[in-house]
Amino acid sequence: MNSLPETVTEIWGDVIIWWFPRDFSQSRIGDKCTGSNACTLIALLVAHQCYKDNINISPGEQRLSSHIITALAESIMEGNEIHRQLLQKGNLQYLNMTVPEAMAAAKSKIKFITEWRSYVYLLDLGASLYEQMNDTLADWFRNPPARKGSELFVILIAENRSVLFVFQKDQNKVTLIDTHQHLNHGAVIAQVETPNLEALCAWYAVLLRKCYAARPECYELSFLYFKSYEAGEMTAG
Repeated sequence: MNSLPETVTEIWGDVIIWWFPRDFSQSRIGDKCTGSNACTLIALLVAHQCYKDNINISPGEQRLSSHIITALAESIMEGNEIHRQLLQKGNLQYLNMTVPEAMAAAKSKIKFITEWRSYVYLLDLGASLYEQMNDTLADWFRNPPARKGSELFVILIAENRSVLFVFQKDQNKVTLIDTHQHLNHGAVIAQVETPNLEALCAWYAVLLRKCYAARPECYELSFLYFKSYEAGEMTAG
């Protein structure tokens, strides 16, 4: 990127929000003008960059790291290109990809990513998201999987939109990354301290209502991590 976009910071209770300009979204970056259905791919690629580069998303003083902004831009362009090639080759059954489909499509870019759990909920998102996510998080911390090499990443799919939750234990923070366009804004990043996850879930439900008049009564959560690996496996993979 030649220059980093300027963000607008907003405070919503315990939630810190960074709004990107309208032209910084998965539908606009790279001189796009036709929209994008690559959000699941993009979420996986962002997760990989956060893990690979150990990105501290907000180093402090309510500011964003330049590394996460660059990672978003690169992941959007790469995800859109993978999606375009799949579409061109007739390899997509539906425009919006599931997490397993996106993992298979980007496997050379996201080595060692593993889906730990996946659930579909026929529940009101606004009323249930925090409870359902928190129950599974408790199990993750009680019984972490063998060879866990990273913190937890969670992809939420609702209303045909995928967004990414990044849990960073060392920073005691959880961050929601949404690369879609939002009315007069582009992508958005929102963050809380981990004990305030409920506030972040509530904020996202409000965002869906305000931007898309959506009140999802069905959604999916996919819990992912990156496996630790031996040097020989990394070379062979």
